[in-house]
Amino acid sequence: MRIEQKRGPFRIIDIFFEDLSLENIRELKKKYARITILHHHPQVHVPDFQLRQKLTPNIYLQDGMEAVFRRFRDTVRNEIHRTKKLPGFTIQLPDICPTEAYEIYRAFELSQKRSPISKQEFNLFTIVSARWKKKYVSGITFYQSENVIRVRSIFSSRMTALDEQNSELYKVIGYATKRLIYELCIYGITHQVIIIDLASINLTDPEKASIARFKSGFGAQIENEYQYSWRSSLFIFFEHISAMRAKVRVLFYQCRLLAKLRISK
Repeated sequence: MRIEQKRGPFRIIDIFFEDLSLENIRELKKKYARITILHHHPQVHVPDFQLRQKLTPNIYLQDGMEAVFRRFRDTVRNEIHRTKKLPGFTIQLPDICPTEAYEIYRAFELSQKRSPISKQEFNLFTIVSARWKKKYVSGITFYQSENVIRVRSIFSSRMTALDEQNSELYKVIGYATKRLIYELCIYGITHQVIIIDLASINLTDPEKASIARFKSGFGAQIENEYQYSWRSSLFIFFEHISAMRAKVRVLFYQCRLLAKLRISK
């Protein structure tokens, strides 16, 4: 799969799970200011690309949903079963309301002190979402490249639950996000997918322990992933300016949240 976008005056491309020749790389450099290649196997024709090697949890689907579900952690299976008994709990795959999903995603990313992707980029991905009593509780964006589904973002209305001090909603959000992975596995099997890639996992950073624990609950195999990136010198300068602007936006959002909390007290 390839995703082509405009970033300011520049054209950029992300390439997923595709083997490229040296000639392919040369042609891409003529057209794009930034090239990112993500693969489960090391590539040999990218000598001047920066390599970031990480770990990723891969759920293998070849032996069917029953066997896949058995490999989920006991507590994860129990929480998924609870969602099936919740009145007013619904799943949408694909979600046909990307605007609502984007607003939840954007607020979630900013609350985590991360800069959200643009709505235009967000709309390039497929969304699976959970609602409870008609309220959006959690969502996952993903893309499919041949026989691999890769998770792009996991987000929820957790900040709303905290603001409202709604402990019941907070619990449902946790159950719902696990249910979405379950639904994604079913979707993958019906679409001849072999691997659900839950995206990078960090097993050593204490600040990322919560998401690592979540991704470790589905019986996935922890394997290497290889991300190769190349940027033109002009694009590097452009990114520095964009990063400074993004930090200002996140800081502004954090100040608004603090002000809101003070008013509510």
